[in-house]
Amino acid sequence: MTHTDSEAILLLDHGSRDPEAKIEFEQIADALRVRCGLPVSPAYLELAEPPVLDQLKALAKAGIRKVWALSAFLLPAGHVKSDLPAALSEARREFGLEIEYGKPLGLHPALLLALRDRWREAASGLPTMTKEDTAVLIVGRGSSDPDANGEVAKLARLVFESGECEFAQTAYVSIARPFAPEGLAQCAALGAKQIVVLPFFLCTGVLVRRIRQQAEAWAAAYPAVRVATADHIGLHPGVLEALLERLTELRSGEDRSIWCDRCKFRAALPGHEHSLGAAITSDHTHGLRHSRSHAALAPSPSPQGERGEAMRPEEITRRSFEIIDAQLRTRGIGLPTSLEQRAILRRVIHTTADFEYADLLEFSAGVIEAGRAALASGAVVICDVRMVQMGLTGLEGRVLCFVDDETVRAESRATGETRSALGLRKALVQAPEAIVVIGNAPTALWETLRLIDSGAARPRLVLGVPVGFVGAAESKEALRQRADVEWIITRGRKGGSGVAAAIVNVLMTEHAQSSLSRSPA
Repeated sequence: MTHTDSEAILLLDHGSRDPEAKIEFEQIADALRVRCGLPVSPAYLELAEPPVLDQLKALAKAGIRKVWALSAFLLPAGHVKSDLPAALSEARREFGLEIEYGKPLGLHPALLLALRDRWREAASGLPTMTKEDTAVLIVGRGSSDPDANGEVAKLARLVFESGECEFAQTAYVSIARPFAPEGLAQCAALGAKQIVVLPFFLCTGVLVRRIRQQAEAWAAAYPAVRVATADHIGLHPGVLEALLERLTELRSGEDRSIWCDRCKFRAALPGHEHSLGAAITSDHTHGLRHSRSHAALAPSPSPQGERGEAMRPEEITRRSFEIIDAQLRTRGIGLPTSLEQRAILRRVIHTTADFEYADLLEFSAGVIEAGRAALASGAVVICDVRMVQMGLTGLEGRVLCFVDDETVRAESRATGETRSALGLRKALVQAPEAIVVIGNAPTALWETLRLIDSGAARPRLVLGVPVGFVGAAESKEALRQRADVEWIITRGRKGGSGVAAAIVNVLMTEHAQSSLSRSPA
């Protein structure tokens, strides 16, 4: 494969909190580099370093001018259709790069052979292996995009067509149903005496381990059915073959389009008509915002019920919570045990419409009790930015935010430190035992931790949910390791001012209700 010194491959992956997943993906990148002879730079949408934009900036600084953005995503969901195009568009403008973006791996024949190898390896460990008694349960990631979920169902049919199993069923580990335990029950109901669980994941990670744990738990509860869980695809020759073919397509101009035949942004899919014409966009947890749209945007309709009747705000909220509660019940995975933590999760999901927070929210052991005590004592609340302060209710006169203070502005200009960090420092000098709420600036969280270490601050609790690509995940992980302060965090890059305000408002509501219940009649 001929190439110039000014071109390189950007190998795109979602990212995982599991360091083993990053090691595996970098092994795939190294193997691809050997096969194609081009420089290969891995980049991650979230949860791992380096982010897409940081890697593209580094390539531009290294003199690269042509980038082949090669997707290692298996399916065409929202990240492939919106977040990545938005980030790549921003990089074209900011760094002057020529970037060509190809379609995801999809159900490439080489990947189907890799999956066959994985289920055969797992099946070989079962006592008997007869086609008539055997089901294969393909477990995908799960998405709000019906196109991506449909591809997993299509994969199940292709596995069935191989002729090596009596049944091939579909399940998902998150968002979409049926979930893995439900899929196992369906296989058993169809008469399967042994089931091979086949994770449709390229690399290992939290979700892959979850699938194995769920399969083991189900098998323990139903010992009459034998269950074996296959490995994820991993570094298989079929992966390299599929990547090389996608690269050849991209370089030849044969097919540079993402999959759009069943894209919910281009076609009015039943049940997803509201997505038609939505803009290609992203957020600070994935990429940067982008204004280009698939089609002309229609005005948003007024909130309506099932029969089109206008709904009152309180009815909209109640209906939203019913939907959230139903989803949380069906997931049944990693949900907080305390009522207060569940209330916080519920409100955060209501604020963001993102069920991934069920996996991202974490609480220190005593944070709820610390929050109750702090609020009962009238503790001051310190915010890193005005946007957090604007979202708080019931705390009039108790909130400090100096991000716009003139002395803070002047010091920031003189020292180069961020106004958020300087404002946090000034507030903690005035109220060292405050509740600290950080929804925007990782630098403010780092400054809080520094002041705790120096003994200058003793916050009652720290709510650390800054959002972004640079320092957000790292600062929250540093807070998570602390045993000398109570905390609430969102792992990874997600978070934001709205999330921070939502959490504080729940704590205030719980405090108010608790105070009312203790009041004499």
